[in-house]
Amino acid sequence: MITILSTIFSTSTEYGLGGLVSTKVDVYSYGILLIEMFSSKKPTDPMFETDVSLKQWMCHECSNGGSLINVIDPNLVTEDGGSFSPSMEQCFRSVMELALSCTAEMPHDRSSMIEVAARLKKINKQFLASVQVCCFINERL
Repeated sequence: MITILSTIFSTSTEYGLGGLVSTKVDVYSYGILLIEMFSSKKPTDPMFETDVSLKQWMCHECSNGGSLINVIDPNLVTEDGGSFSPSMEQCFRSVMELALSCTAEMPHDRSSMIEVAARLKKINKQFLASVQVCCFINERL
């Protein structure tokens, strides 16, 4: 018998409904972890005691092209919690879209971890390129 340690808040619905456990459950948990890391919110946060979950909150906030300034932990942006550049916002948006794709309701709609890692590398490359451009511009001023 296999025992799986997790919390009810970070596992996918098919695990709770008695479905087959697969690596897609891990992908779901990874998506929740990404949301937690970038928002500094936990599924057990008091704001999620109503009918809204961490995933639903993030999905709502990311829809309609809204600003992520209310979603991303201000400490990730700057030390004083100020605003971030459009290129930085695009990187954060890409990470949150990846997290939401990892937490798709149906397991077959979720990416594999190989695909997730490839997307994260691409996002990282774009972020580093945008940081270098900002540093170059600041040096010229």
